[in-house]
Amino acid sequence: MRSARRLWRERWALCSMLALSAACALPARAAEMRIEAAKITGGDLWIIGYADDPGVEITLDGQFPHRTDSRGYFEFRVVYHPATCIATLRTPKQSRSIVIGECGQQGPQGPQAPGLVGPRGEAGPRGEAGPPGERGAMGPPGPQGPAGAQGVAGPPGPPGERGPAGMAGAPGLMGATGPAGPPGPPGSRGQPASPSAAPKPKPSEALTGSVPRPRPPARARRAPESDSAPEGPLELEPDAGGGGMDRY
Repeated sequence: MRSARRLWRERWALCSMLALSAACALPARAAEMRIEAAKITGGDLWIIGYADDPGVEITLDGQFPHRTDSRGYFEFRVVYHPATCIATLRTPKQSRSIVIGECGQQGPQGPQAPGLVGPRGEAGPRGEAGPPGERGAMGPPGPQGPAGAQGVAGPPGPPGERGPAGMAGAPGLMGATGPAGPPGPPGSRGQPASPSAAPKPKPSEALTGSVPRPRPPARARRAPESDSAPEGPLELEPDAGGGGMDRY
């Protein structure tokens, strides 16, 4: 009985050691990413897959970010066409390249031959006016244009203030004698004069003795009395006795 129990214990210990050694010898499990579908359908790129990184960000070609759900599943449906029909999915722990089904690879660029000019399309609606731009630099002056037609004369303005009188000008030259005028009408005849009103002849100076006498010299005017002598010359005045010629 004791030997059976001892044998059983030895076998259990041996199995435990073998299991532990086998667990240590197995390599670590690599991260896994499965792709269920990857194709172009309905005008979109459709990718369905699974990654053992739940709740993390996963990107498609580094352009379209997405997040895995709580179980690690993800789905992309974007308007995208890889040029080589190969896309790359990347998570913080792993990445994988996949081939897109029903995808036509882009071919080489053909020759640049000019095509036919198509018909002119209809004019579109007028857009809204944009904001005014900055004022440009002033350009050079243009050539002078032709003279315009003379405008209509405006109404006369109010009279201005009278200016100061100017200086008298030099006397002009004496004009030529004009032609004689026509004779005037004859005057009315006068009345005959009376004999007493006839003019008397003037007697001669020799008979009346009214020959002009020489004028006596002027006498000096007496200056008022003062302590100082007069500074200027004495004023002379004509004789108060009468004119230089006796009247008739």
